[in-house]
Amino acid sequence: ISADGTSNPQMIDVSNNCSVNTSDGSAGSSFIDGFTDGLIGAKKGEKVKHDVTFPENYGSENLAGKKTTFEFDIHAIYTERTPESLTDEFVAEHFKKSYDVSTVDELMAFIKEDLSYVYVMNFLIQNAVVDIPESYLNARLDDYMEYYIEDYMGGKENFESVLSAYGYTESYIRVQLAEELEAKITEEIVFAELVKQDNLKVDEKANADYVASIIAANPTAFPDEETIYEYTGLGNAENGKNYLMNQRAVRDSILEKYRATLK
Repeated sequence: ISADGTSNPQMIDVSNNCSVNTSDGSAGSSFIDGFTDGLIGAKKGEKVKHDVTFPENYGSENLAGKKTTFEFDIHAIYTERTPESLTDEFVAEHFKKSYDVSTVDELMAFIKEDLSYVYVMNFLIQNAVVDIPESYLNARLDDYMEYYIEDYMGGKENFESVLSAYGYTESYIRVQLAEELEAKITEEIVFAELVKQDNLKVDEKANADYVASIIAANPTAFPDEETIYEYTGLGNAENGKNYLMNQRAVRDSILEKYRATLK
């Protein structure tokens, strides 16, 4: 759903009015009360326009107390699922192609393994000491700014309109993106170093299959490999591809050791 003046699809929990997730599943911004009221009863493929009046005490003076029209493109509608409501048929239909699991038990085992991997990697990354040269960070930040403006904000003109509406400056946005980029570069370096130190096998075919599964699961946001690599590399496709391949190698190594402890 594109509702913030950008081309960035967002998952909006209409039932809870303003709980929002970005297209990669991470937590996004919350919106004001009534933001999603116009979406109730909408159907996939429809375009919905909805007027919202910002509260008088809203953070931006340009928007406080003003009525604004949002336009939504409905790409998909989802129903919340709990583990208890899952069936083997549902799992096979929705997860077989992307994750090669066909039953509820297989899906739960997959999730358990994935959480174990995430726990180990979070520990490694949080305890890693990485020195990122300023010149390298700035070069990558230039890529990220360009990518952010074009792919997230719908171009320079719209980006400048959003800055004006919210009272932000381009320098302010650059600082915010730099923090995210530093965390990403740290992950890239940690994965690359683990591959090097442990002499791990980087399987390009396995990576290609993984990327294909992402495209199959979300073709609207990720229509091709280049889109995924640019997204993963925050504007730098080459770094994104290397990151994914190294990540897969590290993940396979961790899970191999994890499974061995269960035998």
